[in-house]
Amino acid sequence: MVGAGPIGLVLAIDLARCGVSVQLIERNATCRQLPKMERCNARTMEMFRRMGLVERARAASTPPTTVAALSAEMAAILKLPDVRERIVLLGMDPRGSTPAGLAELDEGELKRWQPIVAASGFKVE
Repeated sequence: MVGAGPIGLVLAIDLARCGVSVQLIERNATCRQLPKMERCNARTMEMFRRMGLVERARAASTPPTTVAALSAEMAAILKLPDVRERIVLLGMDPRGSTPAGLAELDEGELKRWQPIVAASGFKVE
């Protein structure tokens, strides 16, 4: 595998945990001063959760007061008529939330889909 950035590292760890032999090649001899990874999205956090790293990632993240302020500001922006209209035209349902609300939604989705995936017989190989 080429590249020891966030994607390469996560994939290498995930493959190794599945018993796949991995050789990771990185062109830079040392770590960069600034990280390649600017943010964690829902998919990243899903992968971190599966790998048992989510609490460590959260501990190193943005302070809760900053997250609360950003969440409140984003909720206010999503209520602006022109913003709502544009998002609805894209086929989405604009809703502001809090980190706790997102965690609750995430848990609900896991509970909703886990039995369906289990019943399908799908297995990660």
